[in-house]
Amino acid sequence: MTGMDKMLDMLSGRLGVSGDTLKNTIQSGNVNNLLSQMKPSDAAKFKSMMNNKNGIEKIVKSQMAKDLMKQMKT
Repeated sequence: MTGMDKMLDMLSGRLGVSGDTLKNTIQSGNVNNLLSQMKPSDAAKFKSMMNNKNGIEKIVKSQMAKDLMKQMKT
């Protein structure tokens, strides 16, 4: 299993969608499909997070994101 597969599995579990759905969403760029399959409260949180530039920067700079990127390279 590659680092990307591990990351997709982790994210899909947290988002409550299948790994295939998440992968297809990423490849197509159609986030609406993903949001429609999430719990409404989770979808609202996700939308709010994506609209918050500072929040996204914090996530990208977090140690967890750095660790995931390192795993993806291996």
